[in-house]
Amino acid sequence: MLHGCSRHFRCFGRLDCAVALSAHLDLLCEYLTLVKRREIKRLVVNVPPRTAKTSVASIAFPVWSWLDNPALSFLCPSYELDLADTHNLARRRLIESSWFQGLFADRFRMSSDRSLVSEFTNASGGSMVSASVNSRAMGRGGDLVIVDDPLSADATYSDIFRGQVNDWFLFMLPQRLNDPNTSPIVLIMQRLHESDPTGFMLEHEPGEWIHIRLPLVAEEDERWVFPISRRVVVRRKDEILDVKRFSKKVVEARQRNRLVWAGQFQQRPAPLEGNLIHASDVQYFGGKNPDTGARDPELPRDFDRRIISVDVRSKAN
Repeated sequence: MLHGCSRHFRCFGRLDCAVALSAHLDLLCEYLTLVKRREIKRLVVNVPPRTAKTSVASIAFPVWSWLDNPALSFLCPSYELDLADTHNLARRRLIESSWFQGLFADRFRMSSDRSLVSEFTNASGGSMVSASVNSRAMGRGGDLVIVDDPLSADATYSDIFRGQVNDWFLFMLPQRLNDPNTSPIVLIMQRLHESDPTGFMLEHEPGEWIHIRLPLVAEEDERWVFPISRRVVVRRKDEILDVKRFSKKVVEARQRNRLVWAGQFQQRPAPLEGNLIHASDVQYFGGKNPDTGARDPELPRDFDRRIISVDVRSKAN
């Protein structure tokens, strides 16, 4: 795909995931290469779960970047510290693997004075630091920031928590950049809500972010033009992003939960109220409004169709 060490970048993704290297990962690698070159300062990538986003962007990319410049410092937040630490441990295990050492042992050596799960360094001054989103103790900065899943699915519909994460992203995170003029931020996540960090940042900083949206199933014909190689990939409507992992049967099962399907898999979150029946949508006939005393309209004499919905649950007492 690319020249030089970037071909090794593509190999890194194979070490930590069972997803076959496919065109969408090639596309992600090229955009991350431009981030490394500082040709892209703000990148947001929305991809379905279990499609190797973390393996490529959060684990392989920082380690690969050290091959050319081991002095780089990376700050890598996630929605909780345990998850961020797990990613940091995977980076270290990749560096210490016999595969990596057999190829790149001469590029840099690890330092022993700081060797924690949450932070480790190399002898050239580079560091990998994990942190939780909204952490007040996150006093360290980074030459590059990789934010992987800043919002948990459990907290998606909490306006208060979602607002705290968005405020952290907009006001606090930029203060962690070692060079405000050149340090990039990469946000990679599955969409969870219209006002999740992706939606919030695209709205509040229009034109600042390169936005890559990759739905699991193509909603229309797509034409991907790779930013470096200029390779063109045509993805037809209804084509599945990774058919080996997501068979047609699996996709049909995921589609049963419309809200999760629209956001986490198709990267087009639907408003929660769009999946509910509001009280204001219900019409009453043949009775009296208990609040106003006004009579409801009488039932029509004729119907095209009659549908009866019955809640048959009962209590013993």
